[in-house]
Amino acid sequence: RGQERVASFLGRRLSSGDVAMRRCAAEALGAVATPTDERSVFLLRKALEDPDAPVRRAALEALGATLGREAGVEVLLVASRHLEDADEAVRQAAIVAIGRMAPAPGGSAVSAAASARLLEAICQRLEHRYWWVARAAVRALELVAVKGDSVGIDAVARRLAHSASATRQHAVEALFAVAASGDRHAIAAAAGHLHNSEAAVRRCAVQVLCKLAPLPDLDGDSESGA
Repeated sequence: RGQERVASFLGRRLSSGDVAMRRCAAEALGAVATPTDERSVFLLRKALEDPDAPVRRAALEALGATLGREAGVEVLLVASRHLEDADEAVRQAAIVAIGRMAPAPGGSAVSAAASARLLEAICQRLEHRYWWVARAAVRALELVAVKGDSVGIDAVARRLAHSASATRQHAVEALFAVAASGDRHAIAAAAGHLHNSEAAVRRCAVQVLCKLAPLPDLDGDSESGA
């Protein structure tokens, strides 16, 4: 009951006409809330829609700190929308919050399904018309994607054949975030675009292969042939 009273008190401050008051209320909620405190989480999610960037940033930081790995997929998807925020500090807060709340690798089937939905939501931002949104998506992938995970690789690789050249280039950059050098699945995914009818798509595939495909051991070959 005491926690409910605190949440209600701070919730009223989130409706204040003063930006600093609303920001402080969001920060305070993050300091006192727990993952099971549904009222506080609800108020913080509502604060994500605040018209002022400092409040949105504080709400994202508070959600990340409060929920951590216990965040549900719906909260993660809401946070991923702020990769499109016009304010750079809010986008950065969204990246960090997503990184803190993303499901841990190797979890349950439910966790794996949540990860797949989150990865797809982030990859959709690679198609955004503004480069800074796509760049935020790449940075989020660097935090949440497990290198070598086929779900993340496939989600990114599909964008290599996108009609927009900027999206294809962002997909190349993102593929490096989700795949390590020599990753067979990523190499196969990129190689599948080598015969695409669009020359630009083929170039993106070659760009990926040049970086991910292992180079032959020329020294070893020369020694064995000697």
